This record gives sequence, structure tokens and C-alpha cells, in this order.
Amino acid sequence: MVERSPSVDFIGSLVPSQHPDLLAVLADSMVSLEDEGLLGVRAFRARKRVFGTQRTVLVTFDQKLFDTQGETLLRETAKRRWHLGRLQAKLWRWHSGKPATGASRL
Repeated sequence: MVERSPSVDFIGSLVPSQHPDLLAVLADSMVSLEDEGLLGVRAFRARKRVFGTQRTVLVTFDQKLFDTQGETLLRETAKRRWHLGRLQAKLWRWHSGKPATGASRL
């Protein structure tokens, strides 16, 4: 259940790698936000000292968003590897004294 508050003093985001304790929370400990209109989203609320002040932290997880972000990372990594492979071939040709010609140029 998401509680509605008349005032919010602070909204921000935390870097996940800097808060391994929050990442360690099991999915079973999270509640579904489906009743709030957020299909597939799970969340939990905790108190944590952040930036020197005790704060309420809301941690959310959306499997669909996670999967989509993972696919994007894999696709972008594949593109970079392909470009690096072309650059590696060009450098090898340069190092071996073979000129790059036609479609093999970058």
C-alpha cells in the first residue's frame, strides 16, 4: 500500500551500488503495487540514514523495466564490440603494413 502524504520534504534517487543492504532485500519482502495501478511493480519501505539524515526510503522493482534495460545494455554492448572489432582489424593492418582499402576503411 502506498500512503499519501500531504507534504514531502525530500525526493531523490540513490545509487544502488552504494546501498547493498537495500539490494539484498528479497523480492518476497516486497509488496505488489498492482492495486495502485502499477502492474508488475513491487516495493518496500525502509528507514535509512542517507546524506546524514534518517529518511524514509522507498525501493521499487519492475521486472519488465529490468528486462528492457538489460536488453538495451546487451544490444549497445554488441554494437560497441562490433566497432571495436573493426578498429582492431584496422590497427592490425596498419601495424602489419597492409593498407586499408575500400569497404575495410573505418
